[in-house]
Amino acid sequence: SSGINAEYGEDRADEQLSKEQKANEIKAKRAKSTRGQIKYTVTFTNKHDEDIDLIWKNYEGGEVVVRQGISPGQSHSECSYFTHPFLARDIVTERVCYFQHGSVKKVVFEGMDFGAPHNGKINVDIL
Repeated sequence: SSGINAEYGEDRADEQLSKEQKANEIKAKRAKSTRGQIKYTVTFTNKHDEDIDLIWKNYEGGEVVVRQGISPGQSHSECSYFTHPFLARDIVTERVCYFQHGSVKKVVFEGMDFGAPHNGKINVDIL
Protein backbone atom coordinates (compact mmCIF):
# COMPACT_ATOMS: atom_id res chain seq x y z
CA SER A 1 0.00 0.00 0.00
CA SER A 2 2.96 2.34 0.45
CA GLY A 3 3.49 2.25 -3.32
CA ILE A 4 -0.04 3.49 -3.90
CA ASN A 5 0.40 6.30 -1.38
CA ALA A 6 3.74 7.25 -2.91
CA GLU A 7 2.18 7.38 -6.37
CA TYR A 8 -0.77 9.38 -5.07
CA GLY A 9 1.62 11.78 -3.36
CA GLU A 10 3.54 12.26 -6.59
CA ASP A 11 0.32 12.86 -8.52
CA ARG A 12 -0.72 15.49 -5.96
CA ALA A 13 2.69 17.17 -6.22
CA ASP A 14 2.46 17.19 -10.04
CA GLU A 15 -1.08 18.56 -9.85
CA GLN A 16 0.02 21.32 -7.47
CA LEU A 17 2.99 22.21 -9.69
CA SER A 18 0.75 22.33 -12.70
CA LYS A 19 -1.73 24.66 -10.92
CA GLU A 20 1.13 26.91 -9.84
CA GLN A 21 2.61 26.87 -13.36
CA LYS A 22 -0.77 27.71 -14.91
CA ALA A 23 -1.14 30.66 -12.52
CA ASN A 24 2.40 31.78 -13.38
CA GLU A 25 1.69 31.64 -17.12
CA ILE A 26 -1.45 33.77 -16.62
CA LYS A 27 0.58 36.39 -14.73
CA ALA A 28 3.23 36.30 -17.47
CA LYS A 29 0.64 36.68 -20.23
CA ARG A 30 -1.07 39.66 -18.57
CA ALA A 31 2.12 41.66 -18.04
CA LYS A 32 2.82 44.60 -20.35
CA SER A 33 4.92 47.73 -20.33
CA THR A 34 3.53 51.15 -19.55
CA ARG A 35 5.19 54.49 -20.18
CA GLY A 36 8.06 54.96 -17.78
CA GLN A 37 10.28 57.83 -16.73
CA ILE A 38 12.40 56.35 -13.94
CA LYS A 39 15.42 54.48 -15.27
CA TYR A 40 17.60 51.95 -13.51
CA THR A 41 19.97 49.11 -14.37
CA VAL A 42 19.18 45.52 -13.48
CA THR A 43 21.63 42.63 -13.56
CA PHE A 44 19.95 39.25 -13.89
CA THR A 45 21.93 36.18 -12.77
CA ASN A 46 20.77 32.75 -13.91
CA LYS A 47 20.63 30.44 -10.87
CA HIS A 48 18.25 28.08 -12.68
CA ASP A 49 19.33 24.57 -13.77
CA GLU A 50 18.96 25.27 -17.51
CA ASP A 51 19.66 28.04 -19.99
CA ILE A 52 17.01 30.74 -19.98
CA ASP A 53 15.78 33.39 -22.40
CA LEU A 54 15.26 36.88 -20.97
CA ILE A 55 12.10 38.50 -22.32
CA TRP A 56 10.79 42.08 -22.20
CA LYS A 57 7.01 42.52 -22.33
CA ASN A 58 6.28 45.38 -24.73
CA TYR A 59 3.44 47.94 -24.60
CA GLU A 60 1.00 45.54 -26.30
CA GLY A 61 1.99 42.67 -24.02
CA GLY A 62 4.06 40.96 -26.71
CA GLU A 63 7.18 39.02 -25.77
CA VAL A 64 10.48 40.42 -27.06
CA VAL A 65 13.54 38.25 -26.40
CA VAL A 66 16.32 40.60 -25.26
CA ARG A 67 18.87 37.88 -24.54
CA GLN A 68 18.79 34.24 -25.62
CA GLY A 69 20.41 31.34 -23.82
CA ILE A 70 21.74 32.78 -20.59
CA SER A 71 23.54 29.77 -19.12
CA PRO A 72 23.45 28.79 -15.44
CA GLY A 73 25.81 31.08 -13.52
CA GLN A 74 25.89 33.74 -16.24
CA SER A 75 24.59 37.30 -15.80
CA HIS A 76 23.07 39.87 -18.13
CA SER A 77 22.45 43.58 -17.47
CA GLU A 78 19.66 45.74 -18.89
CA CYS A 79 18.99 49.46 -18.59
CA SER A 80 15.23 49.78 -18.26
CA TYR A 81 12.29 51.65 -16.76
CA PHE A 82 10.39 50.85 -13.55
CA THR A 83 7.21 50.03 -15.48
CA HIS A 84 8.78 47.60 -17.97
CA PRO A 85 8.23 43.94 -17.02
CA PHE A 86 10.57 41.07 -17.81
CA LEU A 87 10.10 37.30 -17.92
CA ALA A 88 12.62 34.48 -17.92
CA ARG A 89 11.78 31.23 -19.71
CA ASP A 90 13.51 27.87 -19.37
CA ILE A 91 14.60 27.09 -22.93
CA VAL A 92 13.92 23.36 -22.49
CA THR A 93 10.47 23.40 -20.83
CA GLU A 94 9.46 26.94 -21.94
CA ARG A 95 8.08 27.51 -18.42
CA VAL A 96 8.47 30.89 -16.77
CA CYS A 97 11.07 31.05 -14.01
CA TYR A 98 11.03 33.06 -10.80
CA PHE A 99 12.96 36.27 -10.17
CA GLN A 100 14.20 36.86 -6.63
CA HIS A 101 15.73 39.83 -4.81
CA GLY A 102 15.82 39.59 -1.02
CA SER A 103 12.41 38.38 0.16
CA VAL A 104 10.62 39.32 -3.09
CA LYS A 105 10.01 36.38 -5.43
CA LYS A 106 7.79 36.70 -8.52
CA VAL A 107 7.48 35.35 -12.06
CA VAL A 108 7.20 38.85 -13.55
CA PHE A 109 10.06 41.24 -12.80
CA GLU A 110 9.33 44.98 -12.59
CA GLY A 111 11.80 47.31 -10.91
CA MET A 112 9.20 49.04 -8.75
CA ASP A 113 8.00 45.71 -7.27
CA PHE A 114 11.54 44.67 -6.35
CA GLY A 115 12.66 47.92 -4.75
CA ALA A 116 15.08 49.03 -7.47
CA PRO A 117 16.67 52.40 -6.67
CA HIS A 118 15.86 55.37 -8.92
CA ASN A 119 18.65 55.77 -11.47
CA GLY A 120 20.55 53.07 -9.59
CA LYS A 121 21.38 49.39 -9.90
CA ILE A 122 19.80 46.18 -8.63
CA ASN A 123 20.92 42.54 -8.81
CA VAL A 124 18.25 39.90 -9.28
CA ASP A 125 18.50 36.09 -9.33
CA ILE A 126 16.57 33.91 -11.77
CA LEU A 127 15.51 30.69 -10.06
